[in-house]
Amino acid sequence: MSYPINAGMAESWGVEAEAVGRFSLLGGDLRLSGSLSRQEGEVTDGVYKGEELAQVPEWIAGADVNYRRPFIGDTAVFFNINWSGQWGGVQELIRPGLTTPNYDLADMSLVNGRIGVDIKNVQLSLFVTNATDEEFSVFNSSTTERLNTPRNWGVQLRYRW
Repeated sequence: MSYPINAGMAESWGVEAEAVGRFSLLGGDLRLSGSLSRQEGEVTDGVYKGEELAQVPEWIAGADVNYRRPFIGDTAVFFNINWSGQWGGVQELIRPGLTTPNYDLADMSLVNGRIGVDIKNVQLSLFVTNATDEEFSVFNSSTTERLNTPRNWGVQLRYRW
């Protein structure tokens, strides 16, 4: 379990790039987007001076593919795929001199998807989260490890008022 602490002053930096495109494809609308960021930081004074900032992945990336095409009348079919990933970083601030290990943040790569149909105000879709059934540690300590949510499938019926 994480506990908030006053670590003192810190410096951090980051840079991010994003790209978005929209195209007509086979009578439908295709939207593509992607992002990549790099960040880092450290505590600059106090008992944690020199420690890497906790919960700050070194790299974060993401991509989205969305396609929607009119079908018959007020009906449209669609699909979307979302990918996100992170690499590097540490889980906690550890007071220098203690023997407590500092666990690295888990590298992770997640894929989610959805396919469905819109009929006027009703949407019916099939979705999957964590499609590749990636397993990684969300939290680690010397006595506990908490894993991420495994693959999840579902059907969703929505009505828009």
